[in-house]
Amino acid sequence: MGDPQFGQCPGKPQAMNQSETPSKPPGMAHNNALPASFRKGPRRASEHNRQQEYACGNQQRLTLRWAESLERMATLRPEVLLTEFGAIIDGESEVQERLHQTAKALRWLRDEVVSRLNQGLKEEEILADLSYPPELFEVPWMTPNYGSPDYIVRDLIREESGWWDRNPTSLHPAHPDEAAQARFYALSEPEKIIAKAKALAADGEIQLALHGVDLVAEGPGANSLVQEARLLKAELADSARKRSDLMSAKPCIDLAQTS
Repeated sequence: MGDPQFGQCPGKPQAMNQSETPSKPPGMAHNNALPASFRKGPRRASEHNRQQEYACGNQQRLTLRWAESLERMATLRPEVLLTEFGAIIDGESEVQERLHQTAKALRWLRDEVVSRLNQGLKEEEILADLSYPPELFEVPWMTPNYGSPDYIVRDLIREESGWWDRNPTSLHPAHPDEAAQARFYALSEPEKIIAKAKALAADGEIQLALHGVDLVAEGPGANSLVQEARLLKAELADSARKRSDLMSAKPCIDLAQTS
């Protein structure tokens, strides 16, 4: 999700009036949103990986502050909006629509998450229970090409209720290697779990297959069945990614066909 675009990295869009001149080319508008270590010096592989992690949602973002920033920007009546990626938005009415619509969507997400937290729902239950209203989330610049409203829901849950998932097992966990062995050796027939995951994938139930194969894939790494499960999980994850890419691209395709 992006500046006012769910399809891009969360960042700070630059808004300006026509009389102003951007100090950088549009493609560099958001360089200052990254930590200094990502902006300066040669980009070694490790620095590139850290930059990708920063961009892909591993940093906490305060959702209400994000919405408030967009609303404050709108009060300046900007005529041009430089998004983090994509075309420059030119025209006051178009800029106002993007800023206000995105802020409204963020506030809707916060209200709905807090309501469900107060009902005692867990993260997975909240994600399954939410239906995103099309008037807020099915506009072209909110297409989840990069991020997703689900990711902001997770951020909100962390903002409002902290890091613990309410599972007593995870409060003071055992060593990962010991926990992996305990789980794996409690499975009487792990090969059947792998076979079931493959069958689910063949039926198009890739997400359910991923849930199932994790029972084996999270076992001790030296076991041949665990290695088989991990390879299967990699294939399933790639299939899920391709499906997600296709679904994300569809609104853009539809828009191009009707324009």
